[in-house]
Amino acid sequence: MLNLPRILAPNRSYDDGSGTSWMARVRTSSVLLAAYWLAIFLATHVRRPMPSLGDITYLDKVAHFVAFAGLTTLMAWTWHGRRAPPVRALIVCWAVAALYGIVDEWTQSFVPNRRADIVDYLADLAGAAFGLVIHAGWSALAPGRASNWESEADSPTR
Repeated sequence: MLNLPRILAPNRSYDDGSGTSWMARVRTSSVLLAAYWLAIFLATHVRRPMPSLGDITYLDKVAHFVAFAGLTTLMAWTWHGRRAPPVRALIVCWAVAALYGIVDEWTQSFVPNRRADIVDYLADLAGAAFGLVIHAGWSALAPGRASNWESEADSPTR
């Protein structure tokens, strides 16, 4: 059975070597995640004329990709710090971003001068996956990385 609190909550006894307490890191990363998520929401829902992108093709798709890469990187960092999360936790992070991408695109259709776009959503999904690759690479470089990777077989959630 899937135990979301166990998957999402970091090991409270884990010392990532940064010298900061677990709670201080969680508070800081939670505030950053909330602020970033709010910034994404406002950027996509505030009524404003779209700036001219000139000759740069697909710049808005790149913006979606980067925004969602940042979102899932911050999500994984908030829930796991520099410790590598189990694969199921990465899937949950991606699924949360995917669900938010659907809601984001749908609600944009109610904002003047905005519209829902399936290609924007695909850029969101790709960016979300790339954000998890960033977090996985980052956690692989963290101190004690050999003990950080939790295999599915060793997970007590099974």
